[in-house]
Amino acid sequence: MTTDPRLRSSRGHAALWAAAAAVLAVGSATAVGAAPLNSGNEPANTGDSRDFNIEQIPAHVLDDVTVLVTDAGIVFDEPAPFAGWPAEVVAQSIAAEAADNPTGSSQAPAASEAFTLHSNPGANRTIFLDFDGHTTTGTEWNNNGGRPASFTSAPYSRDSSAAFNSTELLNIGEIWEQVSEDFAPFNVDVTTEEPSFDDLWRSSYSDNVYGTRVVISPTSDWYGSSGGVAYVGSFSWSNERSPAGDPVVTPAFVFSDALAGGVPKFVGEAASHEAGHTLNLYHDGKDSSSYYAGHAVENGSSSGGWAPIMGVGYQREITQWSDGSYPGATQLQDDIAILASRLGWASSTSSVVGPATLLDGETIVGTVEQSTADVDVEIVVESGTTSINIVPDVEDSNLLLSAQLLSDSTVIATAAPGTASGWQLGFTEGLAAGTYTVRLSALDWGSTSANDLDGFTKYGSLGRFRISLDVTPDNSTVTTVTTVPTTVGSTNTTTTSTTTTTTQPPTNPGSPSDPTVCEGNARSGLMGFGGQEAARTCFAPAQRLG
Repeated sequence: MTTDPRLRSSRGHAALWAAAAAVLAVGSATAVGAAPLNSGNEPANTGDSRDFNIEQIPAHVLDDVTVLVTDAGIVFDEPAPFAGWPAEVVAQSIAAEAADNPTGSSQAPAASEAFTLHSNPGANRTIFLDFDGHTTTGTEWNNNGGRPASFTSAPYSRDSSAAFNSTELLNIGEIWEQVSEDFAPFNVDVTTEEPSFDDLWRSSYSDNVYGTRVVISPTSDWYGSSGGVAYVGSFSWSNERSPAGDPVVTPAFVFSDALAGGVPKFVGEAASHEAGHTLNLYHDGKDSSSYYAGHAVENGSSSGGWAPIMGVGYQREITQWSDGSYPGATQLQDDIAILASRLGWASSTSSVVGPATLLDGETIVGTVEQSTADVDVEIVVESGTTSINIVPDVEDSNLLLSAQLLSDSTVIATAAPGTASGWQLGFTEGLAAGTYTVRLSALDWGSTSANDLDGFTKYGSLGRFRISLDVTPDNSTVTTVTTVPTTVGSTNTTTTSTTTTTTQPPTNPGSPSDPTVCEGNARSGLMGFGGQEAARTCFAPAQRLG
């Protein structure tokens, strides 16, 4: 028996859910589509990825009005963000997101790179953001609810043309940048380049290379009015096959036309949210609401503030993974622990290794992987005025950091952000020649008290930062006057010579303890992330390493 996937739960339907449980429990001890709350463990291998036991789903999840049930698992059906909203509110939101605020962010990928972007190409896990259209055949979407045996999703578009224009290509880069920031701490490659089928399909639970496809398309007529849909836990489904026995991968979907016509901020939020569902994350709600739309923060405005990624963050500047550390939270899943258990940490691959030392004139990109551990960056300076600048690497950053400048274990200076988003940290100090440490720490912001809610905890403050070093040396000019008596013929004379010497500090002093030999302008180094130390690697100044 196939249950209508549009069936919705409610507190008044306990008997219906009991009956559904009896029908849908097909022998799996642990539901592949839905691990128990707070669990990050792999389900037992039953040999069929679609085995499902509704009794494994927490009651409060089934009470979520966005939950749909099929015989393969549960589906989260995301409402469109502007359904029923006044037109002027929609217009204001779109205008706010269209405004460019690049403070502290690196340049978004070029249009020419739109379909070759990778966040971590060495990873065994893949999140493929599919923008150029996809035909879905033989998957759970086709097998449930009387839907077509095959349907085609059109390419992402913000106009009536089937061809990608330059704005759409830039939007693809912005969306990728946002999703890759959300998953930066984890060992997963967020990519816009079509991977091989084997890189997505998991043949068995012993297959360690697999992933998910997130189809980003205006086409939603096959499903209905929604902002996006995903099967919970489908990222790890193994040996998935069509009714005809062909291997298939059930994708998640983001319906861009329902997201203000494909505004990058909204599409990026939805893509990370749906990918989170495929990795066993449920909705973050508050009190009686299935979704939590977040709250303003101390420096917030009508379009600012904070929200959990698994809530709804379309209107919030800061969105982060959450553990329910806000008043009235309906979901206490440890998002980060669950994601790490399924993906691993990013520091296990060399593509995110950063240098241990930063030299004059360099800019490097590093990753804060765990908010409970500091990140130390060693800097080598000559005597002079030293300027250090730290900013988020992307505009839609998950990071909020404070910084300390240390000489050995002595704190010389501290820096804290004045705003919760678009922040910059910096030091300008007259330093003697030597080696110093910049210590970066995740930061709580404001209050999370029910009576004074205007902040968020440091739990989800993860992601990429950029740090640069510039030293203006103390140049010393010494003038030496030497008087030398000489004799020319029988006449004694005195010759005076003046020598001016300008002493400059050595450039690019390097690190004598660094045994790695690199070519050209590249050099070697390492950085510890989340309390771990990664292997040395060669890199060039200002190179993005993650």
